[in-house]
Amino acid sequence: MRKLLPFAMVAIALSAAPAWAQSVTLVSPGQMQWADAPQFGKGVKLAVLMGDPTQAGPYVVRLKVPAHTTFPAHTHPDTENVTILSGALLVGLGNAVDKSKGQRLGSGAFVSLPQNTPHFAWTDKRETIVQIHGVGPSGMTVATAALKQ
Repeated sequence: MRKLLPFAMVAIALSAAPAWAQSVTLVSPGQMQWADAPQFGKGVKLAVLMGDPTQAGPYVVRLKVPAHTTFPAHTHPDTENVTILSGALLVGLGNAVDKSKGQRLGSGAFVSLPQNTPHFAWTDKRETIVQIHGVGPSGMTVATAALKQ
């Protein structure tokens, strides 16, 4: 009986492989389709790696953000999970941009912002690339105070 257990485990794993393989997403840097994303600021580019952030379900996107870009205070209806891949992103909490209250997140850093958390962000003197993942539908609502600035 003990000799059959490893074989049975391999057989089960192999029978599940086709379902697993159908859900695999592989995207190399050369395959990323960057598109202008002016809703996030001048010169910002967006690549959707998986899913659709406007629809229900998991998604992964990347933003390529030029130097000296400021995102106004805003919220999201979902939890926003951000990993800084290159450059630096400065992030602060609140309904208005106050750069004295921001925290610098360099390459490799991660921040998770719960749904409806007012926050703002900006880049310094270099381009920054971030990866954002969550479970949609996502969106961005600019804070009323930010609209008055």
